[in-house]
Amino acid sequence: MSGSRQQQRRKGITDQLVAAVNGGSVDSLRRLQGMIERDPSDCTLEVIQLVTTHLGADQAAAPKNDPSRRDSRHPPCEICFVCVEMLSPIISALHRDKLLKESALNLLTLAIDGVCLSIDHLLFPSDDGNLAIQGRVVSRKLSPFQHSRTLLALLELDPSLAKFVVSSPAFCDLLIRMWTFSDERNRVWADLADTTGCSLSTLMSRSLLDSEEHSSDVLFQRISVRKAHAVDFPKKTIARATSAYEYLLERSDFSRADRVMAFFSQLIIVVRDLISDNDELRREFLDYNYLKKLATALNAITLHISTRIRPGEQVASVREFIVPVYTLSRLACLGSVRVVRNWRDLLSGGYLPLLMRIMGKVSLLFETRGPFGEGRHVPMARGAVEMLVCHSAYPIVVAELIELDFLGLKTGDYARCHPALDPAWRHFWECNTYRIEALNSMPKDGVHICDNYTCTHRYHATQVSKECSGCYSVVYCSPECQSEDWEKWHRHECSKARADHSRLKSCDEWYSHQNRAYHLAYVQLMYTNLVGLYEGDAKRRFGPSVPFHQVMPTMDFRAVITTYNLKPIGPDFIQVERETWVGQKYLEPRMQAFLDEYRSGALAARGARLVKAKFRMGDQLMTLFVKLERAREGYVSTYGLVCYA
Repeated sequence: MSGSRQQQRRKGITDQLVAAVNGGSVDSLRRLQGMIERDPSDCTLEVIQLVTTHLGADQAAAPKNDPSRRDSRHPPCEICFVCVEMLSPIISALHRDKLLKESALNLLTLAIDGVCLSIDHLLFPSDDGNLAIQGRVVSRKLSPFQHSRTLLALLELDPSLAKFVVSSPAFCDLLIRMWTFSDERNRVWADLADTTGCSLSTLMSRSLLDSEEHSSDVLFQRISVRKAHAVDFPKKTIARATSAYEYLLERSDFSRADRVMAFFSQLIIVVRDLISDNDELRREFLDYNYLKKLATALNAITLHISTRIRPGEQVASVREFIVPVYTLSRLACLGSVRVVRNWRDLLSGGYLPLLMRIMGKVSLLFETRGPFGEGRHVPMARGAVEMLVCHSAYPIVVAELIELDFLGLKTGDYARCHPALDPAWRHFWECNTYRIEALNSMPKDGVHICDNYTCTHRYHATQVSKECSGCYSVVYCSPECQSEDWEKWHRHECSKARADHSRLKSCDEWYSHQNRAYHLAYVQLMYTNLVGLYEGDAKRRFGPSVPFHQVMPTMDFRAVITTYNLKPIGPDFIQVERETWVGQKYLEPRMQAFLDEYRSGALAARGARLVKAKFRMGDQLMTLFVKLERAREGYVSTYGLVCYA
């Protein structure tokens, strides 16, 4: 029989089966499904029209007002059930036949809601057992991942169809229910052998990232319909992260370790997307201590993988490690409000040993040629270290390093990095050694600083500072200093400082007195160690015509390697440094008087020095002007004026 005649015969059979299905024959539909699975060329426009008609929204179970339930009086018929199964071979056929795909897109678009509602009812029937269809019992133990692959195939069929899918409320309801399904933690790993990886996480990520059609707004709107969803999302996300570790423990071989890491990376990306656009979910994730738990699980996973995989697979494993570690560090920096505390949470979850493990093995990437070479992974490893350096200049982070016995850790193999990474890692170790030393030198019973810049009590180690009860923005070591500063300056600043303090405190961006006290101690230590370098540099640059007390070093602690610059203090300093005073212009008179007195030599005669230090707190630039006075063992900070910029 010629190919043309055979094709006509098969089309005739298909037409007969389509007619029989329209007459209610489920057996004909099953036969039709088998034909298309064996040979996708048997898929015709009539078959697609048949399937989409039966999966139309008017045929699907209609949702009640409560999106957690479906109307049990109108369950999908068995034909709907088989039509859902037929979607996968139909989509495969459409990839092969572009003309057929163009004709079928409109039909699929009209059936999206019905497809999602039918899958929803099959996965989560209203009754508590199995779903009865025409006398037969269909097991409800259907993995949401099996159907998530079908939905993912719809997304990948055509960009225009993907826009309709991710912006469909029915799709968003189904996605939410699959994501928060309580038993999913025990079923997700059956999908690890599949080449698509975690298709449910991919679906979630696609829905959140499709900004063109604002599909993320639809998803968040559906989440808000049921308040429990906001609580379930972080809980189930962390449960999946924990089960990744459990999955590896249950198996003696690590042949699927790369898929576990890929799944974990996808989970972190979903977390990032969820909390970046929704304040309610961000609060829930914070309450669930998600960064600490993610770091704990990832640390355990990488430890087991790195100690059990074969030597020949180590390069690939290092690549898989770096991506989630870097993504986790970016997640900590997402939003300026909690960045410092986020890093504290990461460290308490074992992030430092995790990072050390990565740094010790990343040199393998440089020793490998071909697709496993450096690529983008080594810059990621360097970026993770650099971000930790930038945000570890605060006492709550340094305290976590002390808790980890940072100074007692032996660098060993961890320090033997490639030259491209070694400077960042060495500086991280060096700068945190100084930071720990500065924190250990501070009194432990409260803040010991004074905002009266004429005070010379030198660190006030014997008296705890007290805040101004009006604005809480300044502290004093004694009633005498408070009274003196009030008469000179603070009575003109207090009301404006109160407004600033209230605004910054409400959005969790207040630079605390404890942070300032620590930074004063840190600057004091660094300046004492480097003052000889500064003085020698000033002589070379400015000569004897510019006294050193008229030069102000600027120490920048935002970069990986601390930099400094020397600048003469001119009478127009405030105008030149205008960016320093954003939102705090009421401090200009105080600062100008302070600079004039220093520049004239009145303060310098007592051995005083002035330093400008820059710190990063989240996305903010914190500028600290520090007055140092000479002491027996170097310099001691006696005043520090902080400015937001």
